[in-house]
Amino acid sequence: MRTTIACLLVGLGLAAGLTACGDSDAPSPAPTTAGSPAEQGRALFMSAGCGSCHTLADAGTTGQVGPNLDAAHPDAAKVRRQVTRGGSGMPSFADSLTPAQIRLLAEYVSGKAGAR
Repeated sequence: MRTTIACLLVGLGLAAGLTACGDSDAPSPAPTTAGSPAEQGRALFMSAGCGSCHTLADAGTTGQVGPNLDAAHPDAAKVRRQVTRGGSGMPSFADSLTPAQIRLLAEYVSGKAGAR
């Protein structure tokens, strides 16, 4: 995998010019199959290391490299598009995450960002 998903949302269009982060030798996130879709999305967010770049209160993360997802409130379509296509310093993850993983992650982030 070219990079970890740790910076999967760096380029949400809110943080231009940031470079992608991650370890080129990091393994792909494990498939998520247990629990509700929100639990699966959270597990994927956590196991992939997204919080090392992003703040998301529900996940207990405080990353400062990429956008603060609680403040950004991205919708699922925007997250899916960014993770799939990349851009603004973020690589595409279309070759390293399945469409189902991208969907779970997008629904989780959009559903929990800014939730108190």
